Order: sequence, then C-alpha cells, then structure tokens
Amino acid sequence: MKHPTSAAVDHELPGIRFWPRILVGLLVFVALIFAVGGWIATGELNGAVMAPGMIVVDQEMNSVQHRDGGIISEIAVREGDKVLAGQVLLRLEVAQTRAELSIVKGRIVELIARRARLTAEREGLAEISFPDAFNQLSQDAAKIADGELRLFTDQRINRNSQVQQLELGAVQIGEEIEGLAGQHHAKVDEIGLVQVEYDRNKSLFDRGLLEVSRL
Repeated sequence: MKHPTSAAVDHELPGIRFWPRILVGLLVFVALIFAVGGWIATGELNGAVMAPGMIVVDQEMNSVQHRDGGIISEIAVREGDKVLAGQVLLRLEVAQTRAELSIVKGRIVELIARRARLTAEREGLAEISFPDAFNQLSQDAAKIADGELRLFTDQRINRNSQVQQLELGAVQIGEEIEGLAGQHHAKVDEIGLVQVEYDRNKSLFDRGLLEVSRL
C-alpha cells in the first residue's frame, strides 16, 4: 500500500522530466536564429536571380463613361471620393439631347400622320382618321395633320379628275366603235348592192344584151 504523498510525487515526475528537453530545444532554436542572422549580416552574395515584374496599385481605379457621350455640365464628386450605388457622379448638358429628342418625336408624329393618310387613301375613305390624342403628341401635331389633310384632298381631286378623264375617254372610244360599226354595216350594204348590180349585168352579158365594157 502506497502513501498518498508518494503517489502525488510519482504523478508529477513525468512533467518534470520533460522540462530539460524543452529547455534544450529552446536553446537550439535561439542559437539557430542568431546563426542565420549573423550569416545574413556578414555574408556576401555572389549572384542574384533576376525576373521581370510590374508594380501596380492595390486598388485600381475604374473608368466611368456614358454610353452615348455628351458635354458635361456638372461633376458631383472628386477624385478619391467614395461613392454609393446609384449616386449621381456627373450631369450631362441636356440641350443637345432635348433637341435631338424633339427631332425624333417630330419624325414619329409625321410618320403616324402619313400612315393615317395612306390608310384612308387605300380604303377609299372620305376623310382621314387620326389616332386619339394625336394633337397631344407634339406641338406641331396640328400643323402636320393639316398638311396631310391638304395633301389628301389634293390627291383625291387629282384622282377624281383622272377618273373623269378616263371615263370621258371610254365614252369617246365607245362612240368611235359605234361609228366604225356603222361604217362597217354601210360597207356591207354597199357590197351587197354592187353584187346585185354585177349579177344583173352578168346576166345581160350572158344573153348578149350588154357589152363587155359595161360589165
């Protein structure tokens, strides 16, 4: 039977036995560090390895540009400022863009009015049917519609005049056909009379009652 005190001493002995080994390891590590440091400080390099490289900034700057371009009227940030998603960075001059937009809108209104006129001409309508709220599409919508109406009226008058001319030509041709038909009938009657007279004279000639010169 062992004494409790002797058991505690036996339990602590393994830990005490490792301390010399740990101390020796630390001393060797420190000596190695001093040796390497001394060699670096006093040693000379007889050669070097060279390789190409490029130094870049850790945070690259991204270029910001507008899709269509234009003239900048205001810059809302400065170089180096932190910005948030959706924040306005700059504003473009809108005068030129508005002018171009006005031209495009005017062109669209003209095409809409022209389509309405051509549809009315194709369907043979008496008037043009413009889309609802057409006059609200542009400031010049009423002027454009008036121009298409005048053109529609003028072309309708021209078409009616052409139709009248064609109808008159058809009547004249019909009259000419009737006249030629009358002449044809007259010639047929004349040929019939000549044939009758020829037959009569030939009969007289056959009987010796008519000279050859009369035949």
